[in-house]
Amino acid sequence: MIYTIKEITVDQTRPLRHSVLRPGLPVESVIYTEDSQKESLHFGLYIDELLVTVASFYKLSNSLFPALCQYQLRGMATDPAFRNKNAGNMLLNYAICRLKEINADLLWCNGRLVAQSFYERLDFKTIGEMFLSVEIPHKVMWLALR
Repeated sequence: MIYTIKEITVDQTRPLRHSVLRPGLPVESVIYTEDSQKESLHFGLYIDELLVTVASFYKLSNSLFPALCQYQLRGMATDPAFRNKNAGNMLLNYAICRLKEINADLLWCNGRLVAQSFYERLDFKTIGEMFLSVEIPHKVMWLALR
């Protein structure tokens, strides 16, 4: 298998976002306000030319953190047929390197509880209480980049 990671358009993220994160909901449920902001980044991981993992990164501050340059991870999705093949890990590590290159101080996300161990393996920490988003339990998770 050949793995390739590259910057993609927001439109390329949406089919996978929708099928994995919001099945049964309108496609508009995966169109985020920050998608088209100038500093937003969208990455995709391909296996043998098939897009299997996507993630978006927004220059967006969370008041829980004092860091000056914060990015939010949102819309990370991996095709279920390709889970446990290291695709999500590879994509997120690539994005972390890119965020460090642009001097981001902190990466945070509203991580689903079912994905908490995935993020913790990448050294993310949790903060605050569990909350529901689209009826799914989440926690705020973060990673210092400096």
